[in-house]
Amino acid sequence: MNGDKKYPKFLINEDFLVYGSVFISVLFVLIVIFFNNIPITDFEVFIDTYLIKGNGVYSHIYSFQSEVISNLSMIIAPLFAIYTVLTSKLTYLSEREMIDSGITIEKSIIKTIQRKLVFIISLLLLVATFIFLTYIDSWDLQAVETNTLFITDNVVCLLFLNCVFCIGTLFALTFLFSVILHPITFLRYHYQSPFN
Repeated sequence: MNGDKKYPKFLINEDFLVYGSVFISVLFVLIVIFFNNIPITDFEVFIDTYLIKGNGVYSHIYSFQSEVISNLSMIIAPLFAIYTVLTSKLTYLSEREMIDSGITIEKSIIKTIQRKLVFIISLLLLVATFIFLTYIDSWDLQAVETNTLFITDNVVCLLFLNCVFCIGTLFALTFLFSVILHPITFLRYHYQSPFN
């Protein structure tokens, strides 16, 4: 058993992902509650001078709050993703421990390469999509409202879309940074769950 081959297993810091997602949602709600629609106080005027305008979700009703939330999404998502990856653990399990936990290792090189190519392409497309939605695209809720039934210029859509974009970017960047930090773990082995 001492010569048993060890396989790396990356354990993402799930607690921080969950608590970080809740923190992001609560922070966005607090910004809508405590900030004015236009910058009035000295603190709001100070923040307004440093905001990147024209990106993210924009509400005409909650104009200043939507700009603050969109800028926070741009900052929080990569910082939380980096922290999540740096606090995650890499453990090594024997093949017997993997089998006992319900995971088998794909032995076919061709299947592993095919699945890893699909994994890498899917991950890059997911990251590109969320980066586009968070950093490049502008969602004017009033303009979108004329084309859809479900999205309107109200506080629910403002908070929901920003949370989806920010948390989606957080998860996508977490997986991307995990692959970059531990490429052998993700690209050399393919683990099959019993549900495949």
